[in-house]
Amino acid sequence: MNRRKARSGPIYYVKVFLSGVAVVLFGGVTSVLFGWPMDRFIDTVRALAYLPFLLVILIFFYSRIGRVMNRGSEKQSEETEFLIKTSDAVRTTLEYDKDMFEKLRASEKFQTFYQDTYQVYQNGESDTLNFDILSKRFDENEFERDASLVVIESTKELIEEKKTQTEDNEQA
Repeated sequence: MNRRKARSGPIYYVKVFLSGVAVVLFGGVTSVLFGWPMDRFIDTVRALAYLPFLLVILIFFYSRIGRVMNRGSEKQSEETEFLIKTSDAVRTTLEYDKDMFEKLRASEKFQTFYQDTYQVYQNGESDTLNFDILSKRFDENEFERDASLVVIESTKELIEEKKTQTEDNEQA
């Protein structure tokens, strides 16, 4: 279960409220255990009665603000995951070292290719942007060509995984 989803339902806020009530009652019982008169218990409970409500309100707004601030992180993490998986495929298949990756990173042509490949991964193939067009961007003698072919194959595998996950989620 998604942790964020588990912390956003009404049951979660009821648990938080009941925890606040328990803290207030604990404060009142503690005052009685210290030998203070029963009036002190009632005064303590009255003084802390706002605490459960305040606690729920603060947690509610904190989680809302967190969600608003993290809206872009899911897209960003998906892109990061794509980059990691495809670069691992290049590293293992072609046995590129750090220097070769630095050359790929410095190549504007390869970076544009990488961005376009991610767009195909996200949106699917189109007439203007597909794997055939992407595979023809580099000449036979360019060192980026081998890496681009591995990235394309890795992207195709990731698209298949994505389709499988989507189908599994729809069946569940």
